[in-house]
Amino acid sequence: MDGYQPLLAAVMAEPEADEPRLVLADFLEEHGDPRAKFIRVQCDLANVDRLSHEYYELTEASDALLAKHEAEWMESLPKFLRKPIFRRGFISEATITAKDLVKAPSVLAAAPYEIVRLNRLKGAGDALAALPEWSHVRGLDLSSLKVPEEDLLALLYSPHLTSLTHLDLTGVQSRMDRDAGKALATGAFRSTLRTLEFHHNPEADFMPAFTNGEGFPELRELRLGLEFSPLTLPKLGRLEAPKLEHLVLNGVAFEKSGLKEVSALPLENVRRFDLRGVALDDQAIKKLGEAGAFDNIIELDISN
Repeated sequence: MDGYQPLLAAVMAEPEADEPRLVLADFLEEHGDPRAKFIRVQCDLANVDRLSHEYYELTEASDALLAKHEAEWMESLPKFLRKPIFRRGFISEATITAKDLVKAPSVLAAAPYEIVRLNRLKGAGDALAALPEWSHVRGLDLSSLKVPEEDLLALLYSPHLTSLTHLDLTGVQSRMDRDAGKALATGAFRSTLRTLEFHHNPEADFMPAFTNGEGFPELRELRLGLEFSPLTLPKLGRLEAPKLEHLVLNGVAFEKSGLKEVSALPLENVRRFDLRGVALDDQAIKKLGEAGAFDNIIELDISN
């Protein structure tokens, strides 16, 4: 379809904006393409209150269009693209095996992905890292994968992860040592990353390497959990993250008082603090409050 690719390029260049998507919808409508309505419906859906009646009406309209046309819309994309999720009229999330992605990297330039979930990374780290198409991707999910350290490091050091805003390493099975900490602290995504999820038990030299870099100027949300050792938390206080506003420490095993660990955390701008599953008794919580640990917090979750 003549004229489509430049308009898609405009969407890719401003993935968080609705206007380029709606311009493309106008073009598609002129050519009788039902995706025009789908894009408009999903853009409206992304901007209404989830509790409103309009939200449910738009959801029904979106689901109906997708049920009718998804097979047709997926025909031009590789068959290996699994579990696609559409948002604002385009594929937003999908699962891809490393081998398939290396063979057909252009799939990353076909939609404004928010999240790409990778599978089967073993032996593919260097080839994946070399793909310039990563520059289109805003989120990378490696959660629960068993990844050799050399492949994980190669991918994290990719110079093409320049648009990454979300990185999920929850439950990733790989060695987390000084080299991994340095890769996170100095990766090409350092200046764009907004959310980092990391539920792991790193080695003792991980946290110094992670926090001794230039910091994460756009990081808003940091999630640590269950297996994370409390002994490393005081070192987290050195993390440069001036926009950090949501800190999650689910199930981390603090010392009984928790005062030493919490007082060392970078809480200056944090407004949402999640301590669910953390073993802190009422007396410890009271002491932390008296010590000013929660002075700037507007949403605190200490449920078990």
